[in-house]
Amino acid sequence: MLCRGNFGEGKKYLDKLSWKTNQVRTAQCLTMVKNSLKKIRAILKTKYLTNTATMEPLTDCHNHDMDSACEDCYYSKRMNKFVDYIRAKK
Repeated sequence: MLCRGNFGEGKKYLDKLSWKTNQVRTAQCLTMVKNSLKKIRAILKTKYLTNTATMEPLTDCHNHDMDSACEDCYYSKRMNKFVDYIRAKK
């Protein structure tokens, strides 16, 4: 949802996973999403890249550490991981 531009709704779903207290849970969910997409042809749409760029944090917090995240960079990093997965599928 975040990559499609539904930022409010996408953030709510990720927030339901309690990422602020347990970031492992969202990593597990991403793994499940990847597994469910294995046999489905996924297309990297331009709007995914545009929306991911829109969510980039203004600060340089945790930029080079994908396993650490704060409120400024968390959603952007999750979007980047999803986009990277779609890119690698080709």
